[in-house]
Amino acid sequence: MKIKRQAVLIPYYDDKSRLNHSLIKIFRESPMAYKRELDNPRELNMSFLKEGTMIHKYILEHADFFSEYYLQYAESPNKSPNQRKLAERLIQENFSGEVDLLTTIYKECYNTSKLSPKEVEVKAIEAANEIAEYVKENMLHSSSMLPVDQKTLETLKRYTQSIHDHTAARDLLDEDFSHPWFSEFHINWVHPSGAECKSLIDRIKFIPETKTVWVIDLKSTSDVANFRDSADKYGHITQIAFYRMAVVWYIEHILKENPLDWTINTAIIAIEKQTADVKVFSIDEYELDDATLRLNGWIEDIQWHKQNNIWNMDREAFDNNGINLLK
Repeated sequence: MKIKRQAVLIPYYDDKSRLNHSLIKIFRESPMAYKRELDNPRELNMSFLKEGTMIHKYILEHADFFSEYYLQYAESPNKSPNQRKLAERLIQENFSGEVDLLTTIYKECYNTSKLSPKEVEVKAIEAANEIAEYVKENMLHSSSMLPVDQKTLETLKRYTQSIHDHTAARDLLDEDFSHPWFSEFHINWVHPSGAECKSLIDRIKFIPETKTVWVIDLKSTSDVANFRDSADKYGHITQIAFYRMAVVWYIEHILKENPLDWTINTAIIAIEKQTADVKVFSIDEYELDDATLRLNGWIEDIQWHKQNNIWNMDREAFDNNGINLLK
């Protein structure tokens, strides 16, 4: 039995054809919200996504971190959105001091309608001088690399140390090469209803000799002491149940094993952003089973809506002459 990553042709975030947990959450808002998301995907909170990706990369794939990030020494242009845009444009143009190019870019970023050409030139030079070190530093690195400042790096180090000091968290994320483990484990799988799904698991660990799998999710939170509130609000339990369904499919279809012979354990490692306090949470099997039942129902409903092309009301209302029971 060879445990390996599944061969996938399309990267996880680029594959819009498959159902994931985030889409199921949108479907729960309403079928029409789901249809709108398919037709015109809402913009992601990029700052939130970048922060989460950086934390995951540093903790779970530390060896690759500095191939994607570089330490930024210059101060970021945080005075205004205009200043940030000016910096971005100068970097894009690989600016090397041409005044005509500078004034053109400055006009893109600032309102200059009441300024004379000479005033625009003076202000453009002043603005460029303020961000010169930042622009120069960014142009030294590949455009595919992302900056991380010293303060953020120190925070990431604190998170890592907190995990190391926490017995359960350390053991779960231990890079023990005697057992196969993977970070960002991408599974494309098929639900029994026929729905094509995808899951991206933060860390998965296989122990073949005991036929045990650990599915581990890493979360950053503003309040680790009341993490249950976040779990309920953001659907972390159903997300873990969705991952478990993906692993069951993987065991059966990729490993060619009977999933009933395997034990699938789950854990959430929660890190408080401000304090770096860590807690590790297990999830009750009955709660996971209940979440799985609910997921099955939602996925079957999504399939029904797709097959019937009905989006203006949910299935319950359709079966009851357009009326929903108030719950």
